[in-house]
Amino acid sequence: MMPYNKPYYEELITAEGYQKAKDLHAYWSDIYYDEKPKMALRYAERLARKLRHIVIRKINMRRFEEELKKFQLVYNEAWKENWGFVPMTDEEVLFMAKRLRPLVVPDLAVIAEEEGEPVGVALVVPDYNFVFKKMKGSLFPFGIIKFFLYRGQISRVRLLILGVRKKWRYKGIEHLMVATLLRKAIKKGYTGGELSWILEDNKPIIAIIERFGGKLYKRYRIYEKKIR
Repeated sequence: MMPYNKPYYEELITAEGYQKAKDLHAYWSDIYYDEKPKMALRYAERLARKLRHIVIRKINMRRFEEELKKFQLVYNEAWKENWGFVPMTDEEVLFMAKRLRPLVVPDLAVIAEEEGEPVGVALVVPDYNFVFKKMKGSLFPFGIIKFFLYRGQISRVRLLILGVRKKWRYKGIEHLMVATLLRKAIKKGYTGGELSWILEDNKPIIAIIERFGGKLYKRYRIYEKKIR
């Protein structure tokens, strides 16, 4: 879900009168080898003692569509002030449920709750590009076999979703969710991860990512052009 274009595209686009609208950042973290993630995990342990009323739990795959409704609630509130935000509809949630369910690793998808109320969500997915290359873009006749054969060899992940509802921000819940996912990722043998994409001016999330050792390594750009 992170397509890219060759560098020369920029010249073609700007030559047609398009200008930068917003940059989107992708960060990389060597989660197993870097010292920063380990320090962030130690901080999360102290933070968890102050936030005992917050429960971080993995999603229930047997109630997947119901869990996605909670993701929808948090997403529509947590992202609504972000540049380019469009609310997620019920139809989109059902569509996502069908597409994402085969790809989700339950331990790597978490919901933060306070007395049963969802206040934050975070989702990490394995980097399936490794598998897709083995499949050579085809499911049949042997691609589906390769999918199940190679997915256990994936060593990289991507943080796809991280958000907290406005009332519960700046309390450390984002940090706790990332720490929970990091521990699970390390336990499963993943060694590195991409955290993307992040709006260039989303300073609070960038600060958390950098605290966990994230380094800016890709920059995506959205262009715009006034139509007369």
